[in-house]
Amino acid sequence: MKKIVSLIITLAIAVTALASCGIIDRVESAVVYPDTYSITYEITTVEGLIHTVTKTVDSNGNIYFKSIEDEKLFIKDNDSYTLYEKNADNKFAKTDGARYTKEAVEKELELFDSYVKRTTDKFIPTARRTGETSVVGRTADTYKIGVNLLAVSFHHIYYVDQATGICLGADVVNKTFGNETKDNEETFICVAFDTEMVEDLSSYIQ
Repeated sequence: MKKIVSLIITLAIAVTALASCGIIDRVESAVVYPDTYSITYEITTVEGLIHTVTKTVDSNGNIYFKSIEDEKLFIKDNDSYTLYEKNADNKFAKTDGARYTKEAVEKELELFDSYVKRTTDKFIPTARRTGETSVVGRTADTYKIGVNLLAVSFHHIYYVDQATGICLGADVVNKTFGNETKDNEETFICVAFDTEMVEDLSSYIQ
């Protein structure tokens, strides 16, 4: 209960601060995607299930996405995208009539972006930069957000890529009387981040 209350208070302060202090522009520009990239996150759910989420964008603007539930390929055609999905032969096949605008594709991939943009939590007033670390060979700033309540403490730890602002991971550290306790929140960590050797995604349908 204390944990829920503290998170509600933190979020309320954050919303108020963002609305009143003109930080919204900084939040929106906090993440700059590379021109081409392939990024994979390893997710650990509340239930203990570990799975991965991958998004790849090639030099032609084609997009590949894979999660525990979906595997999709969006091939760019001028200002729109055509959707390809795996068929019974485990090959990508064009989905009849499935064409998307850029905005519609972004909505389809909101799950991935939700991990990337956890960076914006660093703007919460209680967030503090605590140092640097390395995640998949990339230099990241470490931020800590949380509260200490007598014998217990609740903290979220974020790793933010210095070059792009992309969030490379989020962890939860809870302690009771100085001992770490089991958390009941989803965590994630970047396990692959490539910006150079990104293959032509159109080869997936040849």
